[in-house]
Amino acid sequence: MADPSNTSPAAGLGPTDDVGGGRRVARRFEVALSASERSGPFEVVWTTTDLSVTGLSIRDSFSRPVGTRVHLQLELEDGHPPLPVTAEVIGAYDEAGGVRVHFVELPEAGRLRIRDALRED
Repeated sequence: MADPSNTSPAAGLGPTDDVGGGRRVARRFEVALSASERSGPFEVVWTTTDLSVTGLSIRDSFSRPVGTRVHLQLELEDGHPPLPVTAEVIGAYDEAGGVRVHFVELPEAGRLRIRDALRED
């Protein structure tokens, strides 16, 4: 899926550092995947801008206050059903909107699926 050696802006893929508290937490990869949230009978689908084994970013009109928990279904395009993740909003993506979230409930098998999908070592 994401190729860490490919940093071409045209490809939209490449690693960046995911920084938390002034330290590197996990390697982020710029990748566009579907992340959906269900609210009652409605389902809203967003596109990620980056993904790591610890969180993701969505650049869209999607916004929530810092500290809000969101329950997402992440399409890893790995031939398996969507990966359910619970995440906490840690900040806005940028001034135009969107969010950065940190996974707070992600089983080890889910973390491994993300790692494998990103080919992260």
